Amino acid sequence: MRKALLERQPSRNLRDRPTADAIGEHLDRWFPDHDLDKPIIQAVSEVRGAALGRRKSVRMLVQETRQRRRKSNLSTELAEHPLPLSHKSSLLSVYSLPQAIVRRKSTKMWGCIPEEVRPRRHRARQIAGCGLPLTQIKIQWIKGQLIGKGSFGHVYVAINAATGEVIAVKQIALPKFLSPMSDESAAGAIRMMHTEVELLKDLDHENIVQLLGFEITGGLMSMFLEYVPGGTVHSLVQQHGPLPEPVVHSFLRQIVAGLQYLHDRGILHRDIKGPNILVDETGTCKISDFGISRRVDYDPVRQQAADDKKKQQKNLRAVGTVPFMAPEVARKHVYSAGADIWALGCVTLQMWSGQQAWAGYQEPQIFFKLANGLAPPFPDDLTEAGLEFCKRCFVSTPDKRAAAAELADMEFAQVPNDYVYPYTS
Repeated sequence: MRKALLERQPSRNLRDRPTADAIGEHLDRWFPDHDLDKPIIQAVSEVRGAALGRRKSVRMLVQETRQRRRKSNLSTELAEHPLPLSHKSSLLSVYSLPQAIVRRKSTKMWGCIPEEVRPRRHRARQIAGCGLPLTQIKIQWIKGQLIGKGSFGHVYVAINAATGEVIAVKQIALPKFLSPMSDESAAGAIRMMHTEVELLKDLDHENIVQLLGFEITGGLMSMFLEYVPGGTVHSLVQQHGPLPEPVVHSFLRQIVAGLQYLHDRGILHRDIKGPNILVDETGTCKISDFGISRRVDYDPVRQQAADDKKKQQKNLRAVGTVPFMAPEVARKHVYSAGADIWALGCVTLQMWSGQQAWAGYQEPQIFFKLANGLAPPFPDDLTEAGLEFCKRCFVSTPDKRAAAAELADMEFAQVPNDYVYPYTS
């Protein structure tokens, strides 16, 4: 069955997020409401010790950024695969490589006040107390087309007008009219966003989507995120069915690395699933959507102190997505990083079989199975290494479940030396 599904033609009905370079080539399509040739950017350079400024358009700045990125990528490529000197200069002028994801610290917007460049004269005022330092430094950014919708808001492509880099902006609308009843919910939404920002702003790992900044202006809360082209584990399975075994190994290796980084810092993701694992055009996985993530105050992260359990039990609720829930989450018991590990096991089954865990079961049936500590059915053709990996993820008792560090050493999370990602555009 798996072999037949692996040989099927991929679906062409799904559209992946374009590369940043493709967005740069078609700026008018992605930013139709803006005059991209209007000089709005103040570029500063130093000549003989004096600061000189000149205004640039968004189009000019983006094209310069694309050119720098291509030359940088080419220089790296030439360093790894040297060419004769006579070939290098001509190659630099014509060679084009996909734009790499920018993860430099300079792209972060902390300590700055982001200011949206709007097509109209209206400018939303900055709301005090939003958690950003009230400095005089402003970062202009330009909002483009919608590229995604989530349970907590909409995601748009955008440009950091200070650097020309493509970024993503996740926005949540606040109520226009606040009543006594809505005041608490609106304040709760702000607190939730602030908690998420405080959780993620210092994280920096190649397998975790990077948060660049945050603002509240007018009736919108905005999170500025690293832009990741491509799709998700979920969309890849929808397009291609079961993923080839080397791809599963590679993805697991990366997801486990991201989870280990989070768990070592006392962070529980709490919603690991296929749609929340972004995959760029090079096959790099990035854990995303930390809307319900939490930091825990105990050490080690995998098990809560026994004397706190009863107190915490009163306020616990089942959070996450049902087919990826661990038994302790479904039972509303105190849970730990082991819940993320169980969810990883469900993602593993999805990648291998091409179907979501618990396929064919209704939610009440899934809750009943989980209440009895049962794992989802395993595919009949899962390899011995895959079985061992999943069994360690699906241990019913959370504190006996494998930690991310253990999973990273297992055979099923090892990437072959000759591995090449097959789904490049």
